[in-house]
Amino acid sequence: MTSAGLSASASPIYRRVAWRLIPFLFICYVVNFVDRVNISFAKLQFLQSLHLTEADYGLAAGMLFLGYTAFVIPGMKLVGWIGARRTMATIMTIWGLCTIVLAFASSQREFYLVRFLIGASEAAFAPCVILYLTYWFPQRLRGQMMSLFEISPTLAGIIGGPLAGWILQRFGRTGTLEGWQWLFLLEGAPAVVLGVMAWWWLTDGPRQARWLSEQEARFIEDDIRRSVGNTAHRNASFRDVAMDPRVYGYAFVYFAIFWCLNIFGTWTPTLLREAGVATPLEIGVYSSLIAIVSALGAYLMSRSSDHRLERFWHITAGALLTVVAFLSLRYAGGNTPATVALLCIGSAGIFTALSLFWTTPTTYLSEHAARHGIAIMATLGSIGGFLSATLSGWLKVQTGSLSAGNELAACVLVAGIVVLRMVLRPPMRRETLANLPLEE
Repeated sequence: MTSAGLSASASPIYRRVAWRLIPFLFICYVVNFVDRVNISFAKLQFLQSLHLTEADYGLAAGMLFLGYTAFVIPGMKLVGWIGARRTMATIMTIWGLCTIVLAFASSQREFYLVRFLIGASEAAFAPCVILYLTYWFPQRLRGQMMSLFEISPTLAGIIGGPLAGWILQRFGRTGTLEGWQWLFLLEGAPAVVLGVMAWWWLTDGPRQARWLSEQEARFIEDDIRRSVGNTAHRNASFRDVAMDPRVYGYAFVYFAIFWCLNIFGTWTPTLLREAGVATPLEIGVYSSLIAIVSALGAYLMSRSSDHRLERFWHITAGALLTVVAFLSLRYAGGNTPATVALLCIGSAGIFTALSLFWTTPTTYLSEHAARHGIAIMATLGSIGGFLSATLSGWLKVQTGSLSAGNELAACVLVAGIVVLRMVLRPPMRRETLANLPLEE
């Protein structure tokens, strides 16, 4: 069958690709997010065991993002050396083992160190998957595909919240281990299993996929090149990408989104407890409800964005929902329904912004430059996760409330949207990554 003949049946081809790749990557990222934020549930018990304050907890949560920041670029360089499949398999295995080790941390320093190692080991995973999706789907489909991937953390909330609550209650003190230790043990193991599976389930691109014909693989590659224009053939070095100011504009936008996303990942159980939700299991159930609303809202907004081929206003709408929620939480007081409703609105908004954000820089960057650009953006953006966790914890100790931290996050997000408007305008300078010379 020729490429022309395949063009008429593109939908079945991409549907088959999606069914092959997206569920597995979806599950991997669910596990990734569970292992990243399960500390927010473990906090309900381990503060007393390790004699930590709220500020200490904020720093412990933020240490993951410090490791993340330090190792994104080395991790993405690993993709260039050994390929995306081997990189993802290695990353998942290591972060799963580190999560298991966290269960045996017996001091504040050990806890900080292992959290740093978890961040360092998982650093390149999300950027690697974002890059990986650009190997398989043209621009017109990336919004939906990336939204499915990016809203997978909401499924982590749907499943992970009740599961974490159940583990903390069921294994409150089983044998010599406490409930929070069982939480890290039981939730670290799936990453190791998925890391082993990735070696044979994934391939580095369409040409290596035995479940595609040679003609289908060629059609996918040609379709992707057509969808992004002439820049698909351009190859820029890391230095070329690092000299482009728009890359840093995108990095700041991701910084702002990451800052707010981490508020939900780090402090939702605490906000629910302060709103009057008593037991860990009840907190988990409410977290699940918030995640369901987030997933539905983000997916519908992403489909609307793909249908209209419009990104900025959809991202802005999501961000503004989050801003409104953060500014309103102060007035929810101890009202459980009001707090849950605001967390649903804000979470749906930030996941909309996150899922659609990555469609913008990956369109601007060339195929090869995307690896370098995503690494820079993820490195600088992840600093937002560290700052949001540590500053919110410090502000909570100083003020007795998370409201100041939430309002600071709202201001950062507004600044991010302003910067996004600027970087999406046509570049003022003549030379951009789109017309850089090919590397030898």
